[in-house]
Amino acid sequence: KFKDAFKKISESILTYFDHEKNTAHEWSAQIFEIYSEVKDIVERGSGKTFNDLEFLVWKNIDKNQGVKKVRDYFKYFIVDEFQDTSPIQYAIFEKISDNNWQNFYFVGDVKQAIYSFRGGDINVFVKASKNVVSNLIMQNNFRSASEIVHFNNDFFESIMKTPGYPFERQVPAREDIAGHIMTVKTKLHLDAEEKVSNRKLEYTEACALIHWIMSHPKASDIAVLYRKRKPSLLLIALLKNYQIGF
Repeated sequence: KFKDAFKKISESILTYFDHEKNTAHEWSAQIFEIYSEVKDIVERGSGKTFNDLEFLVWKNIDKNQGVKKVRDYFKYFIVDEFQDTSPIQYAIFEKISDNNWQNFYFVGDVKQAIYSFRGGDINVFVKASKNVVSNLIMQNNFRSASEIVHFNNDFFESIMKTPGYPFERQVPAREDIAGHIMTVKTKLHLDAEEKVSNRKLEYTEACALIHWIMSHPKASDIAVLYRKRKPSLLLIALLKNYQIGF
C-alpha cells in the first residue's frame, strides 16, 4: 500500500525538488505562521472561518424553526455561478427546499465545473438539474466567435461524459465573426518500450508552447491557461530561461 501511495505522488515530489524547493522553503514559514494565527483565533472562539459558517448553518438551520423562518423571509432563491456550489452548500439548499424546488432558480455553466472553484462539484450540478422543476438551456452563444464555439463543442463533448447529463452543444449567434483555433504540434521521441509519463508529456507541451511563444511577434498578446499549477511550473522555468517576461 505504501509503495502504491508513494508511486502516485512521485511526480509531485520530483516537481518539488526541481522547481519548488527554494520557493517552498521561503513561503512555508509564512504560510504556517498565518495558519497558526487563524487556528489560534478560531480555537479561542472569537472567529469563524467561511467553512465553519457553512457547517454551522447546515447543522443548525433546522433547529428552532430555522428553515421555516428562512422560507417565510425569502420568497425566491436565486443562485448565480451555480457550478461553483459545494456539496455542503447544496445540502443547505436541500434543507430549505424540503423537496419543493419551485422557488429555486439556479444559473450556471456545467463546463466551468471542471475548475472546481470553491469546492464546486459537477455531481451537485447534475443532481440539481434533476431536482428543479425545469431546465432551460441557453444554446445561443453571443460572447464567442463561431470557430471558438465549435471548438468548445467538440472539446467538451469529448471530455464530459457525465452519466445522466448529456452535453448540450452551443450555437454561435454570429457566423460572420470566425475567430481562430490553432493546434500546436510537436514530436515525441521514445524508445521502443518506453512508457510516457505525465511529467514527460507536460515538459514536451511546455517546450512546444515556448517555441510557439518565441515565434510570435507579440508575446504580450498570449495567455496560457492551466487547470492545475504543477504543469505551469515547467513553462515558467522555460520562460525564465529564455528571459521572456510574463
